[in-house]
Amino acid sequence: MKINEVIRVKRLELGMTQEQVAIRLGASTPAVNAWERGASYPDITLIPALARLVARVEAWSVGRV
Repeated sequence: MKINEVIRVKRLELGMTQEQVAIRLGASTPAVNAWERGASYPDITLIPALARLVARVEAWSVGRV
């Protein structure tokens, strides 16, 4: 799965809007939209926060949260 697909799928699994993800990561809503479309990639400095967000989905799916 490509990074843009992962971002979109995990965001939807969390029930979050693009705006909510943007706020959580300190990015703009258009930036999140561009990531999901594959038009650009998240800045390398956002990867740890993005990974933590994705990990929340994984933790919920196995009942650890």
